[in-house]
Amino acid sequence: MSFFLFVFLFFLCIFLNEKCRVGVNSVCEQNNKPYDAALIRGNTESVTRNSVFNCCCAAEELTSTWSWNLVVVFLGFDPSTPQKGPNSFSSMANLARNNKILLELVQRPGNNVCADCSAPEPDWASYTLGVFVCLNCSGMHRNLPSVSKVKSIRLDYWDSSLVEFMQKRGNSEAKAIFEKCVPTFFYKPRQNDCIVLKDQWIRAKYERREFTGENNRFLQIYTSEQFESPMWKKGRVNKQFLKRNFLLSQRDFTLKYFIKEDSKVPKAVISMKDLNADFQPEKIGHPHGLQISYSEDDHTRNLFVYHDDGQTVVTFFNAIRATRLAYLLRKHQTLRNSDDATEKGFAFIGSESHGYSVSACSGQSKRGGRWRWGIFLKTPDREYVFMCEQESEQKEWIEAFRKIISQPMTPEDYANEANLRRGK
Repeated sequence: MSFFLFVFLFFLCIFLNEKCRVGVNSVCEQNNKPYDAALIRGNTESVTRNSVFNCCCAAEELTSTWSWNLVVVFLGFDPSTPQKGPNSFSSMANLARNNKILLELVQRPGNNVCADCSAPEPDWASYTLGVFVCLNCSGMHRNLPSVSKVKSIRLDYWDSSLVEFMQKRGNSEAKAIFEKCVPTFFYKPRQNDCIVLKDQWIRAKYERREFTGENNRFLQIYTSEQFESPMWKKGRVNKQFLKRNFLLSQRDFTLKYFIKEDSKVPKAVISMKDLNADFQPEKIGHPHGLQISYSEDDHTRNLFVYHDDGQTVVTFFNAIRATRLAYLLRKHQTLRNSDDATEKGFAFIGSESHGYSVSACSGQSKRGGRWRWGIFLKTPDREYVFMCEQESEQKEWIEAFRKIISQPMTPEDYANEANLRRGK
């Protein structure tokens, strides 16, 4: 109990934000041992049963010193007496030192966002993998006890050896190991994505080690000529979910589904030309719900499917993305082995109310007369012009851009915008 009391008092003393200019001269005695406190200006809070004193130190470094002295008094520690165990005086001192190191580490570039979903200000860490993660992702790491063990960087006790490992590893070093060979088509989830996407991303990285380059077995699954899997599909009329067999093909770039397993004729054949897939668990009513959209007779059609196994549905989702990419590369040969396939940079797209806009423009690009349909994207920092080969592609891109800039910016968006402007 004394350890938890120490943690409570220590952080109460250090991190309370009330600042008062109060002069206090007092002598604290515990076991007839005096502890002088002349607190002049700073932000230390001293708590007794009957009163609370907001005190201030002349220098910032004195705050921790005096806070520690007060904790020593309250808990009855005698610094001159050797003690053993996790609640000993030396262990408490190591806790304070290691906690300070961790708080400094998590503010460094790369560590200041979650290693798995890029959420800002992570306050948990996997001390077996050496990565800093957010609260939500830390819960998913707990589901992998043989691979990852997590602690709070603010509330838990950290042994010095674990802190040294975190100093050596960190998010950037871990990314170079566990995300070494992530395919272009593989979806990397963000903070607001559904749980199954983030959970399977974490499992793929650390448990199955799909992207370390050790083997390409999983890559072959995503990019195979045919990917077949059963799914529960929502009926158009009765709205009930029935089991259907789905067949994804890179031979003819289609997605087919069959009513029965032994059926020879598919119920529907969907071209990759206009196909899109997105997780919609709330709309479908299942945590693994996937919405497949496509065009048919100038109308948008939707298939609502799910699978009880998270790995199966996410693999199906990424296989769709791989097939869609293969289709685009086949259709646009200039994208293959050209500068177009190499990332030249990136641009943040904010909201219209913050100076972002998009419009159509015409002209001739360096590629020649075929690229006549332009897109004019304006940001607060600069203006961009993109050229399309077909008018339909221009309209699709403009619609996609407008959908983004019409949405209000979130606190995470503001942070990302600031980081990009600083060149991080």
